[in-house]
Amino acid sequence: MYLISNDKKKMYIEGTVNKECFVQPVVNAEYLKFKRSLKETENEKVKVLDYFAEVKRNGKYSSLREMEVLAKKRKQMLQEKKRERLEREDVLEILFNAFEKHDLWTVRDLADFSGQPVAYIQELVNEV
Repeated sequence: MYLISNDKKKMYIEGTVNKECFVQPVVNAEYLKFKRSLKETENEKVKVLDYFAEVKRNGKYSSLREMEVLAKKRKQMLQEKKRERLEREDVLEILFNAFEKHDLWTVRDLADFSGQPVAYIQELVNEV
């Protein structure tokens, strides 16, 4: 992250942030009084910009929070995609019906058509 200063005519980088620290104040009467006094004398605003939070690397997000959110979404999608195996005869009937519609199928397309796991379809196709 960079610390940017802003004059009336131009902006320039004043420094860089090397380490990050999170501080949480004790909320008491003295702290609240201090915060009220800041609101009254708010002349100058300081902005801290994180340019790297929006940078994408190879189509992936660099922010750790965004990566965690994407990982949770992927995990949830995989849980929804899990399929239970039907009886062997039922699946074979579905497969034969699929080949009545079209002559050529990939294993993945057959799995999507039948709603069964790819490994199970591959096993049945090898047997037939």
